[in-house]
Amino acid sequence: TIFVLIKHAIHSLGSDRLYSVVKEVTESINTPASFVLEHGISTWYVKHLNVDEISKRIKGKDFSLLAKKILDLIIVEHCTLHPVSYKDLQKIENKLGIPRRKILAEKLKDQ
Repeated sequence: TIFVLIKHAIHSLGSDRLYSVVKEVTESINTPASFVLEHGISTWYVKHLNVDEISKRIKGKDFSLLAKKILDLIIVEHCTLHPVSYKDLQKIENKLGIPRRKILAEKLKDQ
């Protein structure tokens, strides 16, 4: 349910033209929820996944397990919809702890 609400917020607030404004606002709020929204918009509208930034932020004390799980779902969805190199899959697995098998299994489901 929470994932669906976050996805609705991403699609309501998101746009590739408004991404810079969204980024500025979410950075000023600086909560796990705003971070998830920012990166959801980034992956969906800008088609960009910043693994290093995500990796740093999810290690913070204030980042909940629920926020990480939602971000994981957003990342897996991004990887299933866009071509991702083997090197990038390894980086996602090593830095974010999302197994390549999970991403590849989701890709096979969509085909």
